[in-house]
Amino acid sequence: MNIFFEKSIKNFFSDAIIYGLTNILQKFFTLFTIFFIAKNISINDFGLYDFILALINFVVIFISFGQESAIARYFYEYENNDDRIKLISESFLIHIFFLIFFYFFIFTSFYFDFFNYFIKNLNINKNLFYLFLLNIPFFLIYNFCINILRWNFQKFEYLYLAIGLSLSLLLLIIFQNFFFEINLNNLFSVYFFVYFFFSINAFYFVKKWIKIPKKYINLSKIFKFAYPFGLIAIFSIAVTLLERIYIFNNLNLKDLAIYAMAVKVSLIAHIFTQSFNMSWGPSAFKNFKKNEFDKLSNLILKIYLVISLIVMAFILTLGERIILFISSEKYLDSYN
Repeated sequence: MNIFFEKSIKNFFSDAIIYGLTNILQKFFTLFTIFFIAKNISINDFGLYDFILALINFVVIFISFGQESAIARYFYEYENNDDRIKLISESFLIHIFFLIFFYFFIFTSFYFDFFNYFIKNLNINKNLFYLFLLNIPFFLIYNFCINILRWNFQKFEYLYLAIGLSLSLLLLIIFQNFFFEINLNNLFSVYFFVYFFFSINAFYFVKKWIKIPKKYINLSKIFKFAYPFGLIAIFSIAVTLLERIYIFNNLNLKDLAIYAMAVKVSLIAHIFTQSFNMSWGPSAFKNFKKNEFDKLSNLILKIYLVISLIVMAFILTLGERIILFISSEKYLDSYN
């Protein structure tokens, strides 16, 4: 085994321990958050809660449009930090521009009464809709910044943000469960304050990479590489969003909640796949031009496939018990 191959394997498993365990803890806290929410709100409200979160994630992915992949691709190609700063800064300003355009679209739609119809059909009160709008920029900034930390191997800051955010959500919702009424307005207020706090922290950690560019020299390069990933990401989450809309329009909020619980249980499989992506991504982009990369990637693929099969068998065997543990019997239909 040559030096590159041995070093790459060690780096992969080192990153797998750090990013993988971080992701496992993050998803573990998320599952316990769902446990408290599902047991303390109605099944209809749980369906609506899941739909609003899915809608926030769709907007964030739509605005990002695969730019995180473009940054990862060119971050390691540039050896000069000034070039990296220009790349990240231009991408950040694109995010802000699209965010402003999104709000312009929303308020224009209000004028034509489109969203008023949308709110009435979903039984969303205006305060909840405003909370939905308020959460979006902080979800966006947090996701942008934490990706920069990952590609730059700022592991301590990444650990703090990833675990801190999910743990804070869990603790505040537990606190809310014991001392206040849990409802959708209160839940998304908690999301707003937690994402606001951690997005500010995240921006502080990456501020050295963001400056107002004098020239925009990376825009075409960013979009050329980003748009295939952006389209894949948008279509992927759009499918799940359209499934939710179809269920709501043709069935009811209870059935939407059953679907939502099935999706949450699938988070267990997502824990592994996302942990793999987080661990392998930085190493892959850093080393893909090396001679031994094909051999390394084939080995990693075999490891990934074996563990994937084990995880899927685990979910199929214990899915019903998992649902009962994180929620209650009223969600058991989601196992089918």
